[in-house]
Amino acid sequence: MKVPLQHTSWLDWTQQHPQSLVLSTDTGYDNDYNRNPYAGYNGSEQLFFPVSVTAPASYYPKEKVIGL
Repeated sequence: MKVPLQHTSWLDWTQQHPQSLVLSTDTGYDNDYNRNPYAGYNGSEQLFFPVSVTAPASYYPKEKVIGL
């Protein structure tokens, strides 16, 4: 079975699907939701969070995988 998937930015998504809705940023927490808290994360090999199991060294540390 094939499942369509699109990895995109929010800007590109909303241009293609302008009627999309998201949850409110009025969460009761003092977070800046206009700032990416993971800026630079994808370009770095460093992991921000500890992991208990790692992939073989031949894989990029942040290799994208999909599990269903």
